[in-house]
Amino acid sequence: MNNPLSAMGIIFALMGVAVRIDANGDPDKYTAVASIMFIVAFVLAVIPVIMKGRGA
Repeated sequence: MNNPLSAMGIIFALMGVAVRIDANGDPDKYTAVASIMFIVAFVLAVIPVIMKGRGA
C-alpha cells in the first residue's frame, strides 16, 4: 500500500469495478459511479502515504 504502483493498481482496480457495475447502464450514471470509485480509491491510496510521512 505504501508504494505508488500499488496505489495506482488499487485505483485502476476500483475503476474496473465501476465499469463492471454499470456496464449496461447509461453513460451519465457510469460517470457518477466512476467518479465516486475514483475518489474512494484516491483517499484509500493517500491515507497510508500521509501516515508513513508522519512516521506513524
